[in-house]
Parts: sequence; structure tokens; C-alpha cells
Amino acid sequence: MFSSSNQSFYASAVVAVSDDKENQLKSTNHKTRICRHFEATGICPMGIKCGFAHGEKELVSKSKAIGKRKSRICVFYGPGGDGCCPDGLLCDFLHPTDGEAFMRAVQYQIEKERFSFMVQTLHSKRRYCTTQEELDELEDTINSMVRQWNKIWPKGEAYFDMHWMTTKGAEDYAAGIIIWMQRTGKKTAFLETGRGNHSTHGFAAIRTLLLAKYQGDQGVLAVPDKLNPGIVILNIL
Repeated sequence: MFSSSNQSFYASAVVAVSDDKENQLKSTNHKTRICRHFEATGICPMGIKCGFAHGEKELVSKSKAIGKRKSRICVFYGPGGDGCCPDGLLCDFLHPTDGEAFMRAVQYQIEKERFSFMVQTLHSKRRYCTTQEELDELEDTINSMVRQWNKIWPKGEAYFDMHWMTTKGAEDYAAGIIIWMQRTGKKTAFLETGRGNHSTHGFAAIRTLLLAKYQGDQGVLAVPDKLNPGIVILNIL
């Protein structure tokens, strides 16, 4: 029979092994929560083998989207939010405590809503154009506005948002981007075309055109992003 001390040691060993197995099974959650032992006493019996964070400095994001963390405003601090996020420091979205990054995101949302309203207003006027010249001028204005938006609010060095553009405008834009890539040695660019959810009959005209036009024979290959079908990836071969 086990002595009381042996039983205590055996129980501790079982718990330790159990915790180790749990940490291995949930490796994606490693260091995403504060260790309850460390939080309560400042000491953890598992030491460096513990799968939980020993203090705020060790906390890591739960987000699987690398580079996306802290890029958007938390819904609890957006319109209609109550300003109380249950995830606190673990939240992958922006809080007022994030300072300048939060303020910039707020400004971005304001500007985006204003820009979207202006572009949609111009799009609605297209149906009332009485001449081809009038239509061409209006569409040129729309496409120029989108290009300017990407310069002021870029999502990345080689990331271009083509939402709101006309099909011809997006085609010309892509051609210009390819020239820029060839001149700068940039091998890959991301074009956000959308999936056609808000297009006529749900047809993604820009996406379809780019995938059909650049199939490698011109030294440029366009492929759909496997993680986001609303993005076309341009590759210089």
C-alpha cells in the first residue's frame, strides 16, 4: 500500500502528466490564457512546462490570421457596443487602450463610410448618363477615386482594393500594378476584387476577368487566394 506521502506524490505526478497531455492536445491554445495558479499565488508548480501564460507579458493571440491582430476595432467599442469586452487584454481587436492605433482605426472607419457613400452615389448616376462621353467621364472619376483611396489608406505595400471600380477600370489598374511590380522587382501582389456578392446576378466580373487574362503566358499568373476567394494573387513568373 502507498503511504500518505507516496499517494500525494503519485497524485501530483498524475496531474502533471495529465496537464502535459492536455497542453499537447491543445497546442494551438498555448499561452493564450493566464495560469490560474500563477494568478492566485505568483507561483506555478509546472514551471516552464505550463501551457498557460505566467503574466500578461507571456500572453499570445488566439488569432489564426497572422498579421490581422489589432487591425480592426472591437465590436464592443464600435457603434452600438457597450464598451465592455469580455476578452479584455486577450482580445484580438483594437481597444481605446491601444492608443494611436485605435484612433487611426476610428478615423479609417469614418473616412471609409464617407468614401463609400460618395462612390455609391456616383455609381447610381451611371444609369442616367445620356451619352457615352458622359458615362466614360463618370467612370473615370470613380476609378480615380478608388486609386486615390488605396494611396491614402493602403492595406499593405502590395495590396490593392478594387471594390467599387468598374471592370475596365480594374483591368487598367491591374496592368499598371504589373508594370510597377516588374520595375520594383516585386514578385507578388494582392488584388481585392470581391466575390461578386453585391454584383449584378452575383457575378464577380473583375475576379473572373483577371483570372482568365493572366494565366502565365504573359509572364504573369493570377490565382485565387485559397483562404479568401475574394482576393486574386498576381505572381510575376
